[in-house]
Amino acid sequence: MRILDNPKFALRILQLYVGVAFFLHGLQKIFSWGWLQNPDMMTAIIRSGLPKVSPMFYRNFLIHVVLAHPLFWSRWISFSETAVGLGLLAGILPKIASLGGMLMMLSYWLMKGAPLDFVGLDQAYFFIFLICLLSAESWFVIRRK
Repeated sequence: MRILDNPKFALRILQLYVGVAFFLHGLQKIFSWGWLQNPDMMTAIIRSGLPKVSPMFYRNFLIHVVLAHPLFWSRWISFSETAVGLGLLAGILPKIASLGGMLMMLSYWLMKGAPLDFVGLDQAYFFIFLICLLSAESWFVIRRK
């Protein structure tokens, strides 16, 4: 059987792709955008992304919890994206990394109002993380016979 015919190969490629994307986005937030010292970019994104269609419970969470402690949350988001990416890329606890990625994508999706008639990048990544959650395997698994 050729390696390209193996469905697990395609799933590993998907896992690696998402891992690289999130690892680089997390590093970009840390080093290029300065989210660890200055949460202004994060607060601007949240304020611009609070549409009227956003669920009330989530809008309240963003306003009263996230925007009330912006430095903590900007650091949390930066490190979380980096950790999710590293977990998938390196194959370290990939199911936990996939679940964390799903929660982040759900959060971004809810921030934008969670429209069901629109499929964007947040929704696509949510379902890619679901696929990774269901199929991810650690690169470091030692199988006993």
